[in-house]
Amino acid sequence: MDLHKIMFAIDNRCLYLKMMGAIRHTLCASLDILIRNLIEQSTIDKFVIDLRPAVYLDSTSLGLIARMARHMKTKTNEKIVLISTNADVNEILSSVQFGSIANIVDTWENLPEPFYETELFAEQVQAHREMIIKSHQELAKINEDNRKKFTAVIKSLEKKYQKEK
Repeated sequence: MDLHKIMFAIDNRCLYLKMMGAIRHTLCASLDILIRNLIEQSTIDKFVIDLRPAVYLDSTSLGLIARMARHMKTKTNEKIVLISTNADVNEILSSVQFGSIANIVDTWENLPEPFYETELFAEQVQAHREMIIKSHQELAKINEDNRKKFTAVIKSLEKKYQKEK
């Protein structure tokens, strides 16, 4: 798939995301800004993420999804919804135990239209770095196995970004 992007729509206090192609940290800064703004404004009561067009999710994008899940758990005691039919993506979700923080389904009716590109939000280098670290911290918070998996990654990122200041 040549098209790699994240699209969004907001309908009835629900943020709908459509993740397409390989979702890597380079696409996540604008999504992070969007999520932070919506959470701060308390305008969202639900997250539905369509992963059917996705072929890969890196740990940064998984961390952002984990942040959305934690926010919903705190705010509404509900799980976010992940729509996924790709076996590779499902394996990634399973490897970080997303079944414990999300309802993973293979269909969803009535996704809103139109979807907009998250790249409409400005990317800032420092915000991008912080988002990468915080995304990995969210993954580490899911459970003890993930804490063990991601602690070294977090320390490495913090060290790398400290040197680049």
